[in-house]
Amino acid sequence: MKKVLLYTGLLLFFLIMIAEAEEYRSPYAQPRKKGPTKVRPRSKFEPGKTPVHLVADTMNYNNETGIYTARGNVVIKQLEQTLKADYVEYNYNTQVARANGHVVYREEGGDNLVCNYLEINMGTKEGFVKEGKLFYQQNNLYLNGKNLEKLGENQYRVTDGEITTCDGKNPPWKFTCKKVDVTMEGLAKAKGAKFKIKNIPVAYFPYLVYPAKIKRQSGFLTPSFGTSSSEGVKFDNAYFWAISPNTDATFNLDLATKKGVGFGGEYRYITSETSRGRFYGYFIEEQDNYRKEKYSHLLDREKDRWNIIYEGKKDFDPTFFARAKLDLVSDRQFYHDYGNQTYLRSSERTQSSASLTKHWENFSLTGDTEFNYDLLEHNDAYDPLNGKDNDLTLQRYPQIMLAGIPIMVPQTPLYFSLDSDFSHFYRKKGQEFHEESGIMYPMLTKRGNRFDVDPRIMLPLRVMKNFVFQTEAGFLQTSYFNTSDDKGLDDNRGLFHIASTFSTKFMKIYDQGAGNKIRHTIEPELIYTFIPDRNQNDLPQFDEFDQIEDENRVALALTNRLVSKVNSTGGISSIKEILFLRMGQYYDTTTSDDPFSDFFLQLRSQPLSWMRLKSNLAYDVYDMEFDTMNGLINFEDQRKDYLELEYRYTKDEDAEFNALQRNYLAGIELLRGGMGKIDTLAGTQFFTNGIEEFDSRVGLVLTQTTKLFFHNRLNLNANKTLENLFGIDYHQQCWGTILSYRRLAKTEGKDKESKIMFDFYLKGIGKVGGFGAGN
Repeated sequence: MKKVLLYTGLLLFFLIMIAEAEEYRSPYAQPRKKGPTKVRPRSKFEPGKTPVHLVADTMNYNNETGIYTARGNVVIKQLEQTLKADYVEYNYNTQVARANGHVVYREEGGDNLVCNYLEINMGTKEGFVKEGKLFYQQNNLYLNGKNLEKLGENQYRVTDGEITTCDGKNPPWKFTCKKVDVTMEGLAKAKGAKFKIKNIPVAYFPYLVYPAKIKRQSGFLTPSFGTSSSEGVKFDNAYFWAISPNTDATFNLDLATKKGVGFGGEYRYITSETSRGRFYGYFIEEQDNYRKEKYSHLLDREKDRWNIIYEGKKDFDPTFFARAKLDLVSDRQFYHDYGNQTYLRSSERTQSSASLTKHWENFSLTGDTEFNYDLLEHNDAYDPLNGKDNDLTLQRYPQIMLAGIPIMVPQTPLYFSLDSDFSHFYRKKGQEFHEESGIMYPMLTKRGNRFDVDPRIMLPLRVMKNFVFQTEAGFLQTSYFNTSDDKGLDDNRGLFHIASTFSTKFMKIYDQGAGNKIRHTIEPELIYTFIPDRNQNDLPQFDEFDQIEDENRVALALTNRLVSKVNSTGGISSIKEILFLRMGQYYDTTTSDDPFSDFFLQLRSQPLSWMRLKSNLAYDVYDMEFDTMNGLINFEDQRKDYLELEYRYTKDEDAEFNALQRNYLAGIELLRGGMGKIDTLAGTQFFTNGIEEFDSRVGLVLTQTTKLFFHNRLNLNANKTLENLFGIDYHQQCWGTILSYRRLAKTEGKDKESKIMFDFYLKGIGKVGGFGAGN
């Protein structure tokens, strides 16, 4: 029932956004007024009255015929039209102009016509052109022809013409046509069209429709072709629908000879500068021969595979806004099989949520609801908290959070703040003691409500001008009600906590000349946190905040920062972070066994314009090994050659590891927080298996038109390559092609797979690449 309410709320949010999209005018438009709307009429041509501006090196006028004869740098402007030429005869009475030599004709917001001879009625905008070239700069669209008829405003008929988006006398590709009718900001309709590459005919179209628009144009996108060892021959096609100025949609059709036919669609809308959304869906019915019987016992899915996504935001004003996200899949393995990004294929869960937030001067109120779907495969014997279904996954709907900004207590140096949180929890099944593994796990409560209120008093003091000593004390009161399986459980918990920070900052500015400077700061912090020991085993068990362990710690953290200020032309300065380095460790007096925590370090740096570093690690000082270590280095030069290397490591956890105990691999957040709030003290992480993976990404620009790319993912634990991607991107000024080869390793329920894909695109027409499940 509650899941239905969640989906109903998301659907209502989606429908509201669509309704607003239909009423949308422009993010910059003025508010609508009641009564009829006055529309400014476009300037109208009136014979003998419409003013004409004519400039030339020499000019004559015949009173009897009313004809101006102009020579040398002639410019005629009338309403939205401009005509330039070497020689012009212009009849003011009939509004007919005849132009010779380097003729250029433009209409405001319209076309750009270049020819040798033009005869046009500037009143009706009808005329005739010889050896003309019609050019639209924004789309780089050329329409050339021996004879062109101008049928009206932005309307042409071209005989023996050519269509291309390539520059030069001999373009790489073009369509030659016997006759083309063109409406700019509309369609080019061609008869007897031949597609040529370097003047070599490769295709014939008895009838061809081509979008001649600067604005978005509905139509089919260029398809992609390829072959896969498991899916067969692949053909992907898509249709783009420009519904309105602020809404559009894309529909795609994926054909694979072995796998089946997939259908997808995406709808996008914008209701204002800060409100927008998208809705995406995909469905495929896999063929039996693709699902191979030898893997049937490993497949946690049916033949019908699908994915539904909605993402939306709506800002009612800067202090009041809504957010929504819907992410549903047919089965746990969908993203692994159909995700077109690495992070999707390795996702551990999906989350659907909707939230509403309101800010006031000193308080912030947020209400949200969320549904989680676990994508991981678990072994019941060693991971009893997560089975092979989603029954044990914890859901929160609703959750209401009130956060307060510290307010100064009148007539005192103290500050007061108040945070509170109400949550309703639900999971389909609870989990009691697990006898098979021989491990004693606490009981997981299936459903219930929890209310937390945490008032705090803060005292900031400045010591000897350069030091800050700040103490914060609070009392976390937790109440449980309407819980299932509550026999013998306590309904309340009171927990005192205190945190003190003693810190200072050393700063020096280095003058680099010309107004350029580098600022170096060193910020040492000494942090003390205390939470008394209290037995909480009799409390309901929903998440990690139901078991907050005692603390009596002293932590030391050190932060280094390098920031540069560079002045550029025009007096504009830019600020850039060169280095951020934070490290720390704490000592826990509550235990005599291994009281020192892991040594934590976080780094991000861009020491040079072409090099970027990022890393975080946790080092066990007793076992003399890393618990976690992640690092990334990226090199990129001005040519856009790049090399990116990434290493990710997380230590295996023993089977005896209690998944509900706090894990301080997230302790760097504690050190950064400084005041040791309760919500930063519990960083529970649920580990399955350790991770050790090395990823490499390379891009090499061979020429201005050719670049190579290579991606590789290597599982170091299994000494196994998970994924390889090789490709070449060849692109000219007006066309391009991408040839790629992807190899995926064998996994449970699926053979190893090799894919070869070929994408060809023409500038101004487009291509399908990048549109896929979950994108």
